[in-house]
Amino acid sequence: MYNQIKQLVFKLDPETAHNLAHGGLIALQNVPYGLDLLAKFTDYTSSRFVQNLWGLEFKNPVGLAAGFDKNAKVADGMSALGFGFLELGSVTFHPNEGNDKPRLFRLPKDEALINRLGLNNEGPYKFLENLNRSKAKIPKLVSISKTNDPSLTGEQAIRDFCESYRILGSLNKIVVINLSCPNTKDGKTFEDEKSLTSLLESLMQVRKDEVFNHNLLVKFSSDIEENNLKKLLDIAIKHEVNGFVLSNTSNSREGLETDSDSLAGIGRGGLSGRPIFEKSLKRISIAHRHIEGKLPIIGVGGVSSGQDVVKMLKAGASLVELYTALIYKGPALIKLILEELEHELIALGCLNINELVGTEKD
Repeated sequence: MYNQIKQLVFKLDPETAHNLAHGGLIALQNVPYGLDLLAKFTDYTSSRFVQNLWGLEFKNPVGLAAGFDKNAKVADGMSALGFGFLELGSVTFHPNEGNDKPRLFRLPKDEALINRLGLNNEGPYKFLENLNRSKAKIPKLVSISKTNDPSLTGEQAIRDFCESYRILGSLNKIVVINLSCPNTKDGKTFEDEKSLTSLLESLMQVRKDEVFNHNLLVKFSSDIEENNLKKLLDIAIKHEVNGFVLSNTSNSREGLETDSDSLAGIGRGGLSGRPIFEKSLKRISIAHRHIEGKLPIIGVGGVSSGQDVVKMLKAGASLVELYTALIYKGPALIKLILEELEHELIALGCLNINELVGTEKD
């Protein structure tokens, strides 16, 4: 059925289709027992999936990646699709409308997206208001980033990050620091040793001053080089972060089936979906081995099947996230992935998915 619907949906501008999906979920959230009915078709549970990480119980390892629900408006609806957890946001200190449209593009041949949305969001106070209304019982991660204002650089950029953290850290949930969005006039991110050190020192001071009781994760780009990744992991561990998300979108266009003229017409933006799966997988493996499995990793980038989840677990991820695959495979995807995952676990003789984490051979 979704394949038929998709033919109609794909005739719409991607951002228009995204907004319609949001509108549909919001409407369903307001229908008595609407989400309960949806969950009957999408729920898939198994004791093999259950894990306790960061003091929270995850009913399954498949989560929603940041970017789909920037303002925490459809957390209940996404929970009803069968996700084990949600990463909401990214949220910035100053609300902003993001970049000029069009800013979201499909690459159907590659089952991928390119986006340059520009961190469009309604800001932390609206986010808090929406999240406090949510009744979803699954873990909710909060992603924060620097406001999309190219004039904010250096100490100003750090203060901007810290103000978001000061507001949203009070949630006592898992906070994800999104480092890799190049929204400064020089195109730089916080993914170098000096800037990451400065940022984490400031964030940890806020954490101490506010006596926050939550876990802090750091999210890196899929384009980050191995040596740099290892150095940044060391810096993050030194500052007592609690885990990592690997990885964010890519600026690379290598290996795509989409023709070069179409890509040139789209221009800049972060690539997500199937083409970045192997890149993310490699970085998960590097990170897991470098930190000797001492902190949990969330794997994200191109996940669309139970087999993909197994590969990420073996590489060192404890949880995975997806977003782009939903657009290409539809809302029944989570249940399908979990069914495939359980079959894989049974075939491998695993009583729980944590038996797979980091078992990848050299």
